[in-house]
Amino acid sequence: MTPSLSAALAFYRQAPLKLAAWGIGHMLLLQGLAQVVIARRPVLDAAELQGGPALLQLVGLQMLLVPLLLVVLTSALAGPVLAASRWQGGHRTGLADLLRPLVLQPLPLLLLPLLSGAVAGAASLLLVLPGLLLAFGWSLALPVLLDRGGEAWTAMATSLRLVLSHPLRLLPPLALLALLTLVTLPLSPWLPGLWLPLVAFGLQDLYRSVSPSLEP
Repeated sequence: MTPSLSAALAFYRQAPLKLAAWGIGHMLLLQGLAQVVIARRPVLDAAELQGGPALLQLVGLQMLLVPLLLVVLTSALAGPVLAASRWQGGHRTGLADLLRPLVLQPLPLLLLPLLSGAVAGAASLLLVLPGLLLAFGWSLALPVLLDRGGEAWTAMATSLRLVLSHPLRLLPPLALLALLTLVTLPLSPWLPGLWLPLVAFGLQDLYRSVSPSLEP
């Protein structure tokens, strides 16, 4: 079952200002972090491109920026994913829903993007396809973590098992969500911020459609 656009929009309409402000705020934070790194980036001449402290500084800044962006993006998605889950259960979305994952599960939410990003990135260095497959396989790790609790790596393993068990049902909509997200990212911080709650709803809706298969 693909995420229903009408249901996603209905979820958005019941708390539009909260969801839009949440998404846009995180996108502005992402942009701010990137600008800080760009401002601190050293200007390298031809000789320094071959090595040296300036090049090491540049590499270090990039290695710091990517995990930070992944952590911020995960925290941005966590609130709307939980809100979508509660909305599907008949509850209205409030600010407490958006903040609850960051309060109740701060360490798993920190480790999840770091673990998945590091392993998928390492796989991509070898071949692009394994990195992409792992990224798609772990796409539902956040809804799994918020629904079932536990550790970050357990949620990743459960997500991978779900995607491998339902590839035809999950991979096309996951690929569409990823493509549309990549299209919005270069435009402005506002459009990705408005789009982010819809992505969160899509992930939660996909997880809900296959989560009964986890029951013994």
